[in-house]
Amino acid sequence: MSSTTLVNFRIDAETHRAFKIWCIENNTTLADHLRKMIDDSLDGKAYAAPKRPHKKKEADLSNWLEEWN
Repeated sequence: MSSTTLVNFRIDAETHRAFKIWCIENNTTLADHLRKMIDDSLDGKAYAAPKRPHKKKEADLSNWLEEWN
C-alpha cells in the first residue's frame, strides 16, 4: 500500500506539548493516533467531546462576541 502525506495543520504549543506527553503515557505516537482516529471516523465510530476546552477558540469567540455588544 502506498502512503500519502497528510497536509500539515496548526495547533498551539501548549496543546502540542500536552498531546506529546499523552502519546508517551499511552504508548503511541501522534501519527499512529491520528491514523486510528481517521480510520475510526471512516468506520462511523464517534469520539467523546474533548476533555479540556480549546482556550484560543474560546478567547477568539469572546473577542468576536464583544465586538457585537
